[in-house]
Amino acid sequence: MKGREIHRGVATALTLTCLSVAAGCHSATGPSDAVDGAGGDNDRPSIQATLRWEEVKDGRNSAREEYASRMANCKAAGWPVKELGPDEIGKLGTGQVELWIDARGAYARETSWKLGVMDMQAATEDKGACMARLEEVVAEGNDDYRDRGEADEAPGSAEQDEQAKVLGFQRIGVAQVGGQPCMRWRSKDQEVCEWSAGRAWGIDDGPAQTGCATQGPMDYLNPIPLQAKPAEGASGCIVQLQSMTVSKGLLPEVARALGATATGG
Repeated sequence: MKGREIHRGVATALTLTCLSVAAGCHSATGPSDAVDGAGGDNDRPSIQATLRWEEVKDGRNSAREEYASRMANCKAAGWPVKELGPDEIGKLGTGQVELWIDARGAYARETSWKLGVMDMQAATEDKGACMARLEEVVAEGNDDYRDRGEADEAPGSAEQDEQAKVLGFQRIGVAQVGGQPCMRWRSKDQEVCEWSAGRAWGIDDGPAQTGCATQGPMDYLNPIPLQAKPAEGASGCIVQLQSMTVSKGLLPEVARALGATATGG
């Protein structure tokens, strides 16, 4: 697995025994899922997780506030308005990260939503109509483990505490989120709980600054933040685990991602 990133970058553009928050545990092994370059007795588990994030400014969802202000201004000007539905408004300033990991590699997909740019043609035809539109943005990433041999060892407690000190975090202790174990850390700006059951496979549970706008969905892979929240009334990223399964077998999503990479698709 890739070496752990201790700070998540910011840019503009997740049955062994079945441990599950999701409604049904399952094995994703199929007849065409033979491991290429990884032994059949490889004990790395298959992990599927879904995380939800929301970006807040001073404790509030600024994307929704911007939308409400824009609609109010349009109405005040007497312009025709096309508003978003309640479900669409609820998605503004939020995103969903889906992670799939097995013995061969990892695949991650992030879907986020924002207020779309006004349709200029409609604006011209309707003499300045305010046409709100929900814009969906999808980003993907993958990583191939098959030529790497054994997974890197996760840092020990002493090393984690040194890294945490550099980032301004303090270890709070072991906790659970959605039935999954995690290590909780706190700084003056943020509290995070990183999944702690993956250390045997090189998945660190040390602290990382968790941002909603990252360099891509693979930023959520190591460590895996099951929960994150900024300090009361502060700006930052709220992350919450939606579902997670840890199982044996191989995942078709990883197979498709690595196959597409190999063929240039």
